[in-house]
Amino acid sequence: MMPTDKELLKRNKELISITESTAILLNGSDFGSALEIVLDKICLAFEINHLLLFGLKKKDNKASTDFKLFAHSDFTKISDQSDAINEFAGDLNLERHIDQLSKGHTIKEIAGNLLTTMRHADHPLYKMQVLVMPVFATNVFWGALVLVQQNQLTGWNENSEKNLKNLTVILGGALHQQKNSEVLADALHIAKDANRAKFDFMTTISHKIRTPMNGVIGMAELLAQTNLTPSQHQYVHIMETCNETMMATLNDMLDYSKIESGKLNIEEDTYDLRLLMEDVIELLSHSAYEKKLGIHYFIDPTLQTNILGDKARVKQVLINLIGNAIKFTDSGEIVVTVERITDKGKDMDICISVKDTGNGMSASQLEDLSGHLHHSDSSTSSTYNSSALGLIISARLAGLMQGGIIAESMQGEGSTFHFSFHAKVAEHQEGKNVVHFPDSALPAKNVLIALSEVTSAHFMARQFRHWGMNPVCVSDLEDAKQKVKSNSIDLLVISKQKMDETEPHIITALRDNNNGSAAPLLMITPAGFVQHTHENTSPVEFTVTSPVKLSDLVEAICKIFMLHPALPKVELTGNEAIADKKLSSIYPMRILVADDNVVNQRIMLKVFKIIGYAVDLASDGIEVLECIDKTKYDLIMMDMQMPLMDGYETTSTIRAQKSKPQPLIIAMTANTMSGAEQECLDCGMDDYISKPIVIDDIRNIISKWGHYTSIALKKN
Repeated sequence: MMPTDKELLKRNKELISITESTAILLNGSDFGSALEIVLDKICLAFEINHLLLFGLKKKDNKASTDFKLFAHSDFTKISDQSDAINEFAGDLNLERHIDQLSKGHTIKEIAGNLLTTMRHADHPLYKMQVLVMPVFATNVFWGALVLVQQNQLTGWNENSEKNLKNLTVILGGALHQQKNSEVLADALHIAKDANRAKFDFMTTISHKIRTPMNGVIGMAELLAQTNLTPSQHQYVHIMETCNETMMATLNDMLDYSKIESGKLNIEEDTYDLRLLMEDVIELLSHSAYEKKLGIHYFIDPTLQTNILGDKARVKQVLINLIGNAIKFTDSGEIVVTVERITDKGKDMDICISVKDTGNGMSASQLEDLSGHLHHSDSSTSSTYNSSALGLIISARLAGLMQGGIIAESMQGEGSTFHFSFHAKVAEHQEGKNVVHFPDSALPAKNVLIALSEVTSAHFMARQFRHWGMNPVCVSDLEDAKQKVKSNSIDLLVISKQKMDETEPHIITALRDNNNGSAAPLLMITPAGFVQHTHENTSPVEFTVTSPVKLSDLVEAICKIFMLHPALPKVELTGNEAIADKKLSSIYPMRILVADDNVVNQRIMLKVFKIIGYAVDLASDGIEVLECIDKTKYDLIMMDMQMPLMDGYETTSTIRAQKSKPQPLIIAMTANTMSGAEQECLDCGMDDYISKPIVIDDIRNIISKWGHYTSIALKKN
């Protein structure tokens, strides 16, 4: 029987823990501390409630038949079990089993049956199951590893027993490492074999799935060459995309071991980020529609989407983030936005944000997850379920692409994951990247947008505005005509749902341009919609399927206005940032952002740029002190946890320099525990904002403290 995903994950977790335990025991200078770490790690990986290591006592430098507790670890930390497990450790009678153990036999028993003194039948120890494994050092019986499970009904897995037996060999070698280096070499060999077995297992599974998948891919390619309807072509394209994703997943199974060893290389190929995004959205949109979720995406029209980078890795991360958003959202929508964070010539940093309306996370859950995303390693990833594990792998891939993943969430309101990565602008244009029109083609054309989903309408309006058109979004078509300039529209964009809800004569009146002609109508239809023509009705001439692809929208606009797209860009004419720009004009100031996380720095650069400020960056407290020696800052946004010198010490040092100008200092911290804000104020900070930080937090800080800055005071 093929093992389940859960079994594979647990097996992988156990093998990793043995490999890491070997390294800790071999390299640790303090054997006692190293042993405690190893036992804790084994408890977590094998999901054991209690783990005890007993060794034979020495008498006259010779082994006796008496045992002593050498080390102890708990996985559950359940307080009501403490007395029972202490009672068990103190009264455990291993002496009567020494003959079996010394011959290498394993003992499986109920905890209560291994005691010197009998207990009553309903004693807690009779509900615990025990596995006793002998430990040999240089082929000499040394002691026993005792594993205790809380549930008597829980069986001992055969694979886990085999892995634990390997662990006893490693322990035996480590216990006598100075006397017999050959045993240690054998232990290391076992660890390497465990890693190799894991890799071989992944290779085998990959091969078994890859063989039939090749057939599926081949048949899909053949089918694509036949005469198909447009809908059938779309289905084949989705099949091909799914096939590519499946093969990528199989390759990821093999790549994971490379990530652990730091040997995974990021490729650099030319690809179109917009087309990649559209493929991912199309691939996952069916899952969203099955749950009746809206799924929308928007790419900054000014972003150059033909880039150099690792297409497969970007796609892998996007599938994980968007897939998780759909998985953990029961109602509402998934919104994906793509923006440029920084732009330096041909180099740029891109941020893709995936926002959902799911249940979200509590502050403690968010802080715990964020910590693992920023400081992930194989031991942390092995303790999470498949979704969190996928996130951690995605974060490590993002890190290899000179970016990262930042999570924002509020319980009951949903989550947002920001995926940033570095890319270069491609010298040669690839793919269907024709998304611009001649300057004189579309300006001044009035577009009325009536969609059921507000987010989709907003994104479409931004795109139309970029093309120089005059879009107006409405929810009520009955009084929509009054909102249109010159009381005439050049295009009506309406969703299938809105069209069904609206009387035909209202739509006819809206399209009437008072010259006998009707404005064209573009209907946005749900996935899988098939248009039927009934008696006395005419089919809608122009339709685009939701979620709307930019290429489909361009094609529709070309048909409607009989245009031929051209390459020259039309600059943004929207006024989205005017209010923020005014804020920076009212409160001009020099700002320093201190944060050791590169991704956080990039996000803060983007946020401050939106509201009209250019900021300087520092990665630790020492850099902050160096910066303020050179430049007079009005505001410092100070992260509290930084290397070399943290935010508390840095602030105290600045405040102690009373002869120097004193900037406003705002604390940025993920610590939301009671008293955290007061600690920041006590060390000399002026205010406190907790992570995750949103743009409104920065606006509020500027509005609250802006008039205290020296530049603002001089101006006023």
